[in-house]
Amino acid sequence: MPSAEKSQSLDRLLALLALIPVGRLSTTSELLNALAGQGIEVEARTVQRDLRMLQQHFAIECDERSKPHGWRWTSAGARDSLLGLSAPEALGLVLLERHLRHALPASWSSSLNALFQQARTALEKTGPRGRATRWVSKVHVAPPGLGQLPAELPPAAVLEAVSEALLNEHQLQLSYRKPGTQEEQSYLLHPVGLLLRGPTVYLAAVTDADRTGPVRHFALHRITAALALPKLSALPVGLDMAAAMKRSGGLFGTESGGELIDLCFRCDRVLADLLCEAPLDASQHVETLTPDWYEVRVRLPLSWELRWWLLAHIAQLEVLAPANLREEVRQKLEAGLLRHLPAQVAHPS
Repeated sequence: MPSAEKSQSLDRLLALLALIPVGRLSTTSELLNALAGQGIEVEARTVQRDLRMLQQHFAIECDERSKPHGWRWTSAGARDSLLGLSAPEALGLVLLERHLRHALPASWSSSLNALFQQARTALEKTGPRGRATRWVSKVHVAPPGLGQLPAELPPAAVLEAVSEALLNEHQLQLSYRKPGTQEEQSYLLHPVGLLLRGPTVYLAAVTDADRTGPVRHFALHRITAALALPKLSALPVGLDMAAAMKRSGGLFGTESGGELIDLCFRCDRVLADLLCEAPLDASQHVETLTPDWYEVRVRLPLSWELRWWLLAHIAQLEVLAPANLREEVRQKLEAGLLRHLPAQVAHPS
């Protein structure tokens, strides 16, 4: 057998060993799909032959009392002794579970749960004074804004359907509850990808009724039911998550068909220093007006996040252009001022 072929076979066997769960049983079909999810395309007969061969050498058992047959490791210890993790590998998996778990396909959760548990166990073995264990306590992700608690995710069946449709690039039927109401609406979607923004996970997709329109974003916690369909998605050519951000109608990207605006504002020295350290965009230009005031020019997408940023720093800046954005900011400030006047002034009897 050529060396390249041997290497592929070894990669497949190692991947299969890692995918076989501890405790619960996994069918050949499930393992075949899991291998495909890792880019390993083989026939079911090959996986069946691999499993029988591995059973002869490792603590793996097959439950033949019903069909389809199920496979599992006889114990977590047997699995860990073979597929042990180094400290760097365990640390990486623990951080992955903590911060990016919802970015992973839900259909892989069973295999990943065992791997995450193995990673935690490996770190525990290094003791509280182990460098890898101490590193976990040294890393903290601070979400932007107030750091809201995450919304309660939908049932596991919904998450599995969404991830299955994304993974296999199939169409998705779902029921969605709009914000501020209990009303549910049905959608036939062509999923594009997942967007993680702070504590909220969104499904980016185009509707079947308007595939040329803007990309819609559906918060996962508002999806009440979902079904992955056998039909392949039919996305516009060249549409990926980067393009989806630009076609999101101002929610996460630009408004007015992806147009940029020439933003100009005057700001104080503190904000100017911050912007010099972390520019809003590569096009940003900062000019000194006086020792205490600076003028900033930059080309940016017009989005709700830009509006939020301007209003959050309004005590430190003055929007100069474009004129319609300056007027919009002025109106919002007036409305906010009215709400914060003393009660007898804001709401005269």
